[in-house]
Amino acid sequence: MSAPPKDNSEGHTYGVVYANDSARAALAGRTTFPAGSVIVREKLSAPDAATPQLLAVMFKRAPGFNPKGGDWEFLTVDGSLKKITARQKKGSCLGCHSRQSERDFVFTLPPVSPAPGGLRIAPAKVRL
Repeated sequence: MSAPPKDNSEGHTYGVVYANDSARAALAGRTTFPAGSVIVREKLSAPDAATPQLLAVMFKRAPGFNPKGGDWEFLTVDGSLKKITARQKKGSCLGCHSRQSERDFVFTLPPVSPAPGGLRIAPAKVRL
């Protein structure tokens, strides 16, 4: 898969996906994510952007936290990384992620592209 177009005319976004060890194992094995999994997507305006536009964060909580949403909690953080702008169990985040309910509400990652702008997954040390 090639890198998204640089002009962003097709609605592509750029970013890096970070995952803690629990989430990385589930992403690699395409299995259900255990409680404690954390996935963070850094949304960039361009492949070479120095700061993110925002962070989209998913926390997998204990069973019963959010049964209709696979027990995920969704957050968005502003680009300055100083303010949580939304915290949801449902709403716009779940509205989109519900299309992936058979994958535990997590979108699959495209193949990593060596070209600038390709999506990368990086390890993250995140504690709840």
